[in-house]
Order: sequence, then structure tokens, then C-alpha cells
Amino acid sequence: MAPKDRGAVAKGKKGGADKVRKAQAVSKGLKKPNRSSAAKARYSVRFHRPQTLKKQRQPKAPRLSRLWTANPVPALQRNDKYRVLQQPLMTESAIKKIEETNTLVFLCDPRASKRGIREAVKETYGVAAQKINTLIRQTLVGKVVLYVPHLTFRSLDVEQEIAMASFLAASASSDSHTTRHLWRALEQSRSSNCPPPNSRDKSGRLDGEKMMSNNSDDPFYAAREEVEMNFAELQRLHREWKQQIQVRGHPSKCLSLKGTIDSSADALAADLRALDKAVAVASRHQQRLGLHDTEIEKRKAFVQQQQKQLNDLKADIKAAGAPHQWMSEASSSSNEFWGGAEQKQQTLVQQQDEQLDELAHAASRLHETALTINQELETQQRMLTDLDDTLERQGAVEAAAIDAADPEWQLAGNRGSKQEFKRVAV
Repeated sequence: MAPKDRGAVAKGKKGGADKVRKAQAVSKGLKKPNRSSAAKARYSVRFHRPQTLKKQRQPKAPRLSRLWTANPVPALQRNDKYRVLQQPLMTESAIKKIEETNTLVFLCDPRASKRGIREAVKETYGVAAQKINTLIRQTLVGKVVLYVPHLTFRSLDVEQEIAMASFLAASASSDSHTTRHLWRALEQSRSSNCPPPNSRDKSGRLDGEKMMSNNSDDPFYAAREEVEMNFAELQRLHREWKQQIQVRGHPSKCLSLKGTIDSSADALAADLRALDKAVAVASRHQQRLGLHDTEIEKRKAFVQQQQKQLNDLKADIKAAGAPHQWMSEASSSSNEFWGGAEQKQQTLVQQQDEQLDELAHAASRLHETALTINQELETQQRMLTDLDDTLERQGAVEAAAIDAADPEWQLAGNRGSKQEFKRVAV
């Protein structure tokens, strides 16, 4: 074996000494007690929070300055119930809340407090709100939801007492064309940028008077035009019907005109009843709507006049609608025609019934034949099963006989004799 290099040996010893020295230093450090950091010296009694990220405010509700811009100062000088509660909200969901949960929804001043809202509701409508929820829309309009306990709503009478809009919304479900027109006109007036009713300007005049002074903005005048148009159409149909009776026109046309006149008269009567109720509601809320006594009297006179004309027209129709000989003859001929058609229809139905009976008998015969075939097939199946069992038993007997006679076949040593013995054994 060759001798080791002395330099390599010295180098190895030196490296081992370094490792030992490092290990001893580490162990010495571990054996020392736990180190404690020196306390920070403070020379001031004020402590500051660390700096954090500050984002720009993005409030959901508009600021007070924007509210003042939307509502000028003259309007803010009024501090009464009409400033707090501007108008009831009569959407489909709001009406459902009224009917089911005794909850009223209003549009109100965005700066109104819950206490002011409660007092305004009690002063205006005489009901005490138990719970009030408010919010501010992005259109700078406040919305308030009131829960009124122990309040019964029968046929939406409370809505009619709240405001004219409530009555129109309650009647919108009927088939009256005028009521629907009233509702559309009211919604258009609400969606316009007009000031709230009964708000006073600098001169002290009600803004409601300005709005009601313009006939195009008043829903009553839109309904009045609709009623006048319907009444004119009814009069035209009445004249045409009387002309057909005088010239003895076609009976079917006369009857059709009579039915159209009756339905139109009923619809017009419903419209007039709706207008009468609307005028009654407007008279109760005269101050809120900005209407004078003369305007209320004019509206009542218009409704009464239209009702009187409608009653006269109905009386004329009833007097002129006495049975005529030519109409009775036409009705008898039409009865004969329909009687013959009905008899033919009954004959056809009877023939169809007879054909269906024959088909039913044929189907029953086919059913009986199918049952017989099924029984025969089941019998044959049982016979085949018995035959298979017999053959299996016979084969088993033959195999047993052959196994019993096997020693004798070995002595015989002849295949032919084996077959002969098999035949004899069988």
C-alpha cells in the first residue's frame, strides 16, 4: 500500500479542527440564557397610528348640498304635512302591501325625520304608524314605508281616502276604459317635473292651483274627453239602430247593434260611476288638490248631466225595442233553421254511436279469440314439458341398467353381445 501524502493528512486534520470549533461555538451560544431586546426609550406621551390608505367617499345617498340644490329655499320655508308627505306611491307592489300587510308607501321630503313623518300621517289621514322605514332614492326623492296596525281595508276604501291617485289605482283593475285613461294621465303628471301639490311659491299661490288651472295636466279633463267620445259613439250607434228598425233592415244586424249598444251603455255607466267617486274624493281633498268650489260644482254638474242623458237614451232604447212582427217572423224562421240543423246533428251522432257499438263488439270477439289461442298454447307447452320429463326418466333408467350389467359385458368381451344384453334388459 502506498504511503499517504503528508500535506493531505495535515489539511484533513485542520478541517476537522474547524468543524469542532464551529460546533463548540454553537453549543456555547445555545447554553446562554434567553436574550431579551432592549426596551425602546420614549421621550413623548403622544402615540400615533400608522398611516393607512384613505379612499374617496362614495356615499349612496346624496349630500345635503345636492338636496338643497334639488329643492330650492322657498320650498323649504314650508314646514307642514304637505311638505313631508308629497304623494302616495301606487305601484302594483305598493297596492299589494296595502291589501296584505297594512303597509302604506309615500314619497316624502328627503330631509324629513321619522317623527315628522309620523305626525304628518296622523294629521292627514288620522292613522298612527307603528313602524317607519325610510330611504333616499338616487332621484333625490325620499321614500317612506309605514306599517299601520289594526286597520281594515275593505274594497280599497282606505286608498280612496288617501288621495285621488289611490282611487284611480283601485279602479284600474276594472274593464272601464276611462279609469285606465285616468290612471295613465295621472302617471304622466307624476312623471313630469312639476312641483308637488300645495307647495307655495314666493307670491303665496299654491302650485297645485297652477297645475289644476292647466286642463291638460288634470286627469279629470282627460277622463271627461274620453266619456264624451264614448257617449258620441253610443249616440251614433243608437241612430243607426233606429234607422234599421224603421226601414226593417236585416234582423241579425239589428240584434248585433242592440247588443253593442247595451254593452257600450253599461261601460259608459261604469265610467260615470268612477268619475262620480273621483269627484267625491276630490271634494274631500279639495285643499290638497288646489281646487275651488266652482270647479267642484262644474265637475258634479257634468257627471249628473251625462248620467241623465244616458238614462234618457236607455229609456228610448227600451221603448223603441218593442217586438215587431217582421222581427218575430225572422226569429221564427231562424228557429226552424236551427231546429233542423240540430235534428241533423242528432242523427249523425246516433249513427256514430251505432258504428262505435259495432266496433266494440268486434273488439270483444277478437279478445275472446286471443284468450282461446293463449289457452291452447299453454296446454301444448305443458304437454311438451311432460314429454321432456318422460324422456329424461327413461334415459336415467337405461343408464342405471347399463351400469349394473357392466361386469358381465367385460366377461363377454363382445360389443355385439353387449348390445344384445342391452336390448334384452330393456
